Amino acid sequence: MKETFDAGKIVESRAGGPRSGSRMRFRWIGAIAVLMALWLCPQLQAQSTSGQFNGHVVDPAGAAVPGATVTLADVQTGLVRGTTTSAAGQYTFPLSLRGSTG
Repeated sequence: MKETFDAGKIVESRAGGPRSGSRMRFRWIGAIAVLMALWLCPQLQAQSTSGQFNGHVVDPAGAAVPGATVTLADVQTGLVRGTTTSAAGQYTFPLSLRGSTG
């Protein structure tokens, strides 16, 4: 560190010059921005136009209904899909497009 006399004050200069602190700050901000972008990219890619419908069919007593037919209809396109429940009364419609269903 070098000391110089400037109008009655002692001024300390850094080895990297008077702007090295701001350069370092910009490097840190840049590194943080890159890390944030890398962290957000997988989350942005996770957005899709399809989803999955899951459910469970039970009788009035609350017992599972195996082999029940379940229908999913898209009221905008008229597309109708069907499936049957598992032994536990569960059903799944994978890769269903978003829209109005009934």
